[in-house]
Amino acid sequence: MRVFIYTFAAYLILALCASVAGASDQTNPLLSLARQMAGEWAVSDRDEPSVEVPAGGIGNGTENWTLERGETVLSERLHIEFPHLDSVLYAVLWWDGSAHTLAGIACADFIDTGCSTLSGDWSGETLVLKTHYQSAGQVYSSEETFRIRGDRFVQSVFMIKTDGSKHLIATINGTRVRYSHAGH
Repeated sequence: MRVFIYTFAAYLILALCASVAGASDQTNPLLSLARQMAGEWAVSDRDEPSVEVPAGGIGNGTENWTLERGETVLSERLHIEFPHLDSVLYAVLWWDGSAHTLAGIACADFIDTGCSTLSGDWSGETLVLKTHYQSAGQVYSSEETFRIRGDRFVQSVFMIKTDGSKHLIATINGTRVRYSHAGH
């Protein structure tokens, strides 16, 4: 049921963003990000040891990035299988021309409210996404940094403590399995 709600929320956002006019790469960095990420990726996730998983964990799965029709929204679908659980995340990003930044929403099975807002920056090779969310009653801030080189990426996931310090919690390596043309 939660997956249906996440999908419905994401498609509602897609519908709201569909009225935004297309733009060039210079005015809409989402288009160059989509060219770099569009397609299916095989991913391997290495989680650092934590209270929940003292030995850390290794998971494998897929990550799909799609520039939706109208070229206003880039969606991400992530599914990773770990020995102790399956992790699912669905996110959508769009270019906020007023704020001159990437904005978005992420929905995941570990977020108490179902979804949380995202903000992001794209430099042409590095994508940084930041979010705040609640999980198991605790409030978290996180930052994900994707370093993209051709058909490979390394994604570092950090928890940000209240003092501003970062703690690496996971590293995800991705290899493109299939390229998809943006907007199709």
